[in-house]
Amino acid sequence: MSIRNIALFIFAALMLTVCIAASGCGSGQEQPAEQVISWSSVPEEYWGMFSGGSFDEDDVWFTDDGQYADMLKELKAYCKENYPGTIVLATDERMLFAGGWNGQDTDGGTVDPFTVYEAGSYTKQITAAAVLQLVEQGRLSLDDTLDKFFPQCPNIADATVGNLMDMNAGIPEFLDTMKFFKGCSSETKEAFAGGTLPDEEVLAVLSKLHCNAPGLYYEYCNTNFWLLALVIEQVTGQPYDEYITAQILEPCGMENTSSCAQGDVTIVPYQEDAAFWKYCRNMRGAGDIHTTACDILRWDREFFSGSVLSPEMMTYVTDREGDYSCGWMKKNGGEVFTHSGVTDACSLQTTVYRLEGGNVYLIQLLTNPRKGPQLYEAKKIVEEFLQVEKWG
Repeated sequence: MSIRNIALFIFAALMLTVCIAASGCGSGQEQPAEQVISWSSVPEEYWGMFSGGSFDEDDVWFTDDGQYADMLKELKAYCKENYPGTIVLATDERMLFAGGWNGQDTDGGTVDPFTVYEAGSYTKQITAAAVLQLVEQGRLSLDDTLDKFFPQCPNIADATVGNLMDMNAGIPEFLDTMKFFKGCSSETKEAFAGGTLPDEEVLAVLSKLHCNAPGLYYEYCNTNFWLLALVIEQVTGQPYDEYITAQILEPCGMENTSSCAQGDVTIVPYQEDAAFWKYCRNMRGAGDIHTTACDILRWDREFFSGSVLSPEMMTYVTDREGDYSCGWMKKNGGEVFTHSGVTDACSLQTTVYRLEGGNVYLIQLLTNPRKGPQLYEAKKIVEEFLQVEKWG
């Protein structure tokens, strides 16, 4: 071989090596492209939730699945002009849409799917799941009567744990402070509102009130789920917030969700007098959770995949008669599961559409709880596309 041919051979070999190293040329298979998160504010713990799409110039995530394109374009246009808060839309497999508009985060930017909101009554489905796990373990029964846990309250003795879960225990609403704390001192009322009133004092007030017979009718009542939090504490021997964190939040990967915490909410209230809740301890079990849209999605996916409860307990939640079950509102014969949460500073609604093609999850959070109509208009865009019967 001549020197010229040897030189050409060496040059070709070098070029082939460079080609293989740079782009996989000649490897027999396409090399996967490294996923790039274009939105610099996405926390690392959420990177795995974003694939099969991209962020646009307004930092709104769009799936690359073309069947959703027109609907998502319409949804973004509506939100950009009207919606103060965060929306996440997803299936079990992929994130379809995620963004935030017209509200401020404490870092000075616009709210997004990682902003921490007060979750209000969304808390109840977390509490209910913890109760059902204890039932699975044989440590608690839905038929246990409340005299077992609250002997100081004979007026609720015949109600059961199951009555509390179904909102038909006949117990008064303690957020109706004018009635519940009627005759109590202003100091007692202020302590309750500030989250410092001892449980024993709340129970002492409850013990003197008229209660209806359990099981007669449904009546939404936060007191029920506060009592369930106390039941959890008695059964487990742990503070409610510690137990919920260890048994629900951490296993579901809800890394930016807290129970009974103060100071971790990252939205800026829409007006100065829209104060954050101060009474998380007195609302534990009923309204103490702070969370993000992405963490709610993680919870919804884990719950409806069967990872949280046994098949038997999931059937108990989803297949019974009635419109309320264990922290969820059931609509359209069980096609839709939903729950909302409202505080003075913010509100949310999580909706799960159990469709033939798989679950679709819509998580909506508002920085202004007075903007409920905007929440429903945004939801309407999604439901018209999904061809879900209007339910409210």
